[in-house]
Amino acid sequence: MTNNDTSIRQAAHLVATLTPRGVWPPNPSVLPYFLTEDDLAHLLDRSLRTLERQRRDGTSPPFTVLGKGILYPRDAVVEHLLKSTRPLRKASDVPEAHAA
Repeated sequence: MTNNDTSIRQAAHLVATLTPRGVWPPNPSVLPYFLTEDDLAHLLDRSLRTLERQRRDGTSPPFTVLGKGILYPRDAVVEHLLKSTRPLRKASDVPEAHAA
């Protein structure tokens, strides 16, 4: 394992310690500049399989391949989420929180 791989894994562990699953920090700038698949899955409360399907379908945030890993630029993820946010039409559109 290279030093770069170790740094990426340490940063991924940091994201999991910063926030509970499915919760973004109030200031996304505290997140590492690049998010791993595990980071993004943790923040979005999605499975790795879902992220893989979104990449294949072209609906994922921008990403880059580094060796065998996938990295998502933090700022591109935030921008992607803001662009894909749509207003609620009625109160029934709000999803119920799932039990942890």
